[in-house]
Amino acid sequence: MTVQPKVVLRLHFLVQVVRKECKHLKTTDERLFNGNFGLEQILRLEETALGEKTAFAIDNLDLAE
Repeated sequence: MTVQPKVVLRLHFLVQVVRKECKHLKTTDERLFNGNFGLEQILRLEETALGEKTAFAIDNLDLAE
């Protein structure tokens, strides 16, 4: 089975995009969390409504607005 040149070019482009996005995510992680954002912190965020104070939905919507 041969791969069409268009497909190879598209995959090459997507690899470049993913590498670039990984680099940006790593930089953001280091800047925001000093590189220490791991599974424990992720699980804690899920338990605390993503780090937000627990309140009524309308209060959260007002705050977001």
